[in-house]
Amino acid sequence: MARPFSNDLRERVVDAVTGEGLSCRAAAKRFGIGISTAIDWVRRFRETGSAAPGQMVGTSPASFPVRTGLGCFAAAASATSRCTDLSPS
Repeated sequence: MARPFSNDLRERVVDAVTGEGLSCRAAAKRFGIGISTAIDWVRRFRETGSAAPGQMVGTSPASFPVRTGLGCFAAAASATSRCTDLSPS
């Protein structure tokens, strides 16, 4: 999962739009971010007073089961052998 941009960058983009009067498009170009990203940050700032990222939602890597031994290799080998059966004679 991607990490959120720094708060410093978010604040500089929002300041460029709200303080300097740049458009979101111009601010996005200046800071090398996507236009929709700049629009989202300015919208979030106007709605909440902060451009900080919200809570990241998802599954943490620690919650995935750890597979050890040859079990995962055996599964990959059987999947590969099924694919080779489809080749023309």
